Order: sequence, then C-alpha cells, then structure tokens
Amino acid sequence: MAPMTDDKYDEEDLAGSEEDVHMLEQSHHGHKYRQLGFTANSRASLFSKIMAIVNLALGVILAITLGFVAHTTTVSCAERGGPVHEPYSPALEAVFPVIRKFKPELVYQSETSPEVEDAWKVTLGPGNGLVALDADISAKLAKTNHESTESVWEPGKHVYGISMFHQLHCLNTIRKSFYREKFYPHVEEKKFLHHKNHCFDFLRQAIMCHGDVSMTYWWNVNYTVSNVDGNGGEGHSEWFNSLSVDERATNGSTYWDIEHSCRLFEPIAEWVARYKLLPNGISFPEDENQG
Repeated sequence: MAPMTDDKYDEEDLAGSEEDVHMLEQSHHGHKYRQLGFTANSRASLFSKIMAIVNLALGVILAITLGFVAHTTTVSCAERGGPVHEPYSPALEAVFPVIRKFKPELVYQSETSPEVEDAWKVTLGPGNGLVALDADISAKLAKTNHESTESVWEPGKHVYGISMFHQLHCLNTIRKSFYREKFYPHVEEKKFLHHKNHCFDFLRQAIMCHGDVSMTYWWNVNYTVSNVDGNGGEGHSEWFNSLSVDERATNGSTYWDIEHSCRLFEPIAEWVARYKLLPNGISFPEDENQG
C-alpha cells in the first residue's frame, strides 16, 4: 500500500475545512476554539501532521509484518526440507527431476503370477537396492545420517540402502502378505506381523514426507465427447448436461492421469548397480521362505 501524502489530504480530505471552522466560530463554543488557536489553517496543518505520524506508524507496522511473514516462510521451507536443504547422499548424482503423468500398468494391478513377480523384482532394484560404499563416503554420511556396518564381503566398505527401494520392498511385502501361504508359509506370526506393520508405518511416513500436492480429479469418461467442433476439440456430452450436480458427482470417480513432480527411476537403479552390495545382494529374512 503506497503511503498517503500530506498534499493529498490537504487537497482532498480537508476540502471545506475553512467553512466548517467558520461555522464553529459562529457557534457559542467558537470562542473556546479561537482561544486555543484553532483557525482553519492551523487545523489543517495539525491534521496533516497527525496523518503523517499515522502514515509513519503504519509503514513501520507493515515493514515488521512483511519481515515476519518472510521469516516464517523461510523457516517453513527449511522445516519441510525443500530447496533450502537437501540431505547429503552420494546418489544425488543420479537424480534427474522429471514431470510425469501416472498411468495404469496392469501387471501391477494383477493377481500373483510368474509375470507379475518378475515385474515386481525389477522395481526392487539391483541387489534389493543395497550398496557398499567407501569409508570416506560413509564418514560423510555419518555427519548427517549415521554410520553403517562394514560389509563382510568387501572389508573397508559400508552397507547402505537406497530409501526408495526400501519403500518398494515394503510395498511388495504388504502385497505378498495377501498370499501368505505362498510367500511366507513358515514365518512365525509375531515376525510376520512385525515386518508387515513396520512396512505400513514406513510407507505412511514416506508418503507424508514427500507431500505430493498434485491434484487428482473426479470425472467420468462419458462426460466428455471428442471433436465437437470438427477440429479435435472436446466438450460435454448430452448425458453430462442432463445430470444434476449431485448426479455428476455420484457418477464420477477419481482420476490420477495428472502431472507429478518425479525423479527418473532408471538412473537411480543404474547407480545402485554400480555400487551393488556383493554377492548379488542379500535376502530379507521374511523372503527366505518364499514358495
């Protein structure tokens, strides 16, 4: 908001001041104002000074408010780990941001089969996403993360796992828990439940951490007709136009073919393959009893 000037008040807001003061002087109270020096000119001058002080005070308040908002925004960005700070990871060199639309992949929406299991194995990454890193990288990670155990296969190197592949492992564990007799027939109940429930919590925190704010929407493919103008344009169908607002909502469903801010999967998987823990990864305890 631009500060108001004294000239603006003199010309606009104080129009008619002399007449007002003249009427006051004609009243039985007029002598009191004359004794205090309240003439037309002095009143205008006093009013201008008061407004100048008010403008100054408002300016100070505005500056303090904007400073507080800017500080709060900066703190919020730092707290949510946005562009202000990216925790160190040697795998950052394999990160390539990309805008991508989600689309159905039926193999991941199907019941277990050899084809389905092969597809899921690909998503779990080389060696289950486990890597062996040199001691100097481990020391650097220990400053912001934590030290990790030394590899029994490669002395001097330390074992780490890419979090994305741990998350995918957990998702796969939950999926396979629906076929417990096939995948975990000999795992004791307590161990089975502990692993499954750990995975629920880990995935919950991962999803909330990433906070994808892309907007899903509600629609029905039959609400849209193509080429309505002869030039490939789209419009609303007769059925859509015949429905009430409530009916449109009832007949719609969630669509998620929208743009998301992503990271390319393949370069991260390739990076893991270069530093893969030998020999050929390890199996998680619950997976040893797969059928």
